[in-house]
Amino acid sequence: MTTTTERNSQPTRTQLVDSAVKIQGLLRKQLADSDINRRQTDDAIDALSGAGFFRLNKPRRFGGYPVDLRTILQITETLAEADGSAAWVVGIASTGAWAGTRGSEQLQEEIFGADPDARIAGSGMSCPARHEQGGLRLNGRWGYASGSPHATWAALAATVTDTLDAGTIVNISGLGPWHVDALDWYAVDTGEPVRFGYAAAGVKGVSYLELLPARCPDGVPDRATLVGLTAWERLTCLRDQSLTITGTFGCPVCGEFVPGSYEPSWLASPMNLNYIGWPDTLTLHFDPAVELDRAPNASMVRVTGHFSDPASTTCVIQGPGEPPVPIDPVIAELYCREQFVVESIEVIGSDPDFTYSYPPA
Repeated sequence: MTTTTERNSQPTRTQLVDSAVKIQGLLRKQLADSDINRRQTDDAIDALSGAGFFRLNKPRRFGGYPVDLRTILQITETLAEADGSAAWVVGIASTGAWAGTRGSEQLQEEIFGADPDARIAGSGMSCPARHEQGGLRLNGRWGYASGSPHATWAALAATVTDTLDAGTIVNISGLGPWHVDALDWYAVDTGEPVRFGYAAAGVKGVSYLELLPARCPDGVPDRATLVGLTAWERLTCLRDQSLTITGTFGCPVCGEFVPGSYEPSWLASPMNLNYIGWPDTLTLHFDPAVELDRAPNASMVRVTGHFSDPASTTCVIQGPGEPPVPIDPVIAELYCREQFVVESIEVIGSDPDFTYSYPPA
């Protein structure tokens, strides 16, 4: 059965950071032991757990503390003043918890339901995996997983090495294609259940990918319908038509950093600092030439806007690197045409269930 807590039972950022300060003395005393044994001591883990640090980024309905990135960084920075390894374990556990929230309700119940303080180890090393009977079979071992001596779960990486069956429907995403080994590769995903990978367009006149007809909606689409369409379906079906949608305005992940350069930045940047709806979102872009006031977080808004903005013809995108890697101008323009540009925005209420946190509770 799902464990629940009251919304006001979550400590504030200040309280969590104060808790980190209070256990610095214990962490310093345990530091030599941790270094010698290459693991946190039981006392250190108990102190971190007692402070609630293994509840970070877990859904509130399971007794967790959904917090923003600033809170995570302040807590781990404070812990690192006494013991960098303890801070690392807390950071890894919070990242693993975030990953768990992206899974199904059944998965979240299994991980978080019985123990809101469940500790999650993590490793960036990858192990081979293949799809089998509706799941993945992993075969191999990980050389390390930070926090594993005291972990109840582990967030691990696996590389799926099998191929998609003929006829599998995929969505093409990203700014490809990338030309590798004489083939044009696209980033693809399979929708539900989500599987990510790369697919080659074809070779020597033989096509591996077939473009399916667009699923154009009947009548004027609402926000849920727009979110359910692929980017190219929105362009194919709606072009630059003015559309009005409603939803909660908010910015739970403000401050994301995406390397590269983008012109014009208000349209081309993928930092996506304005959303309508969460977590099923549509990204909003505001043309600085049009004087519009952004709504406060948690506002219910009515927004009118369009895709395929004329400024898309001026988009220039360069990926990270020295020198920067330019994206094909045609791809850059198409990416910008896929963005929703706001014409007007009206606050029509507030959403009491919206929380300025990531992930959502």
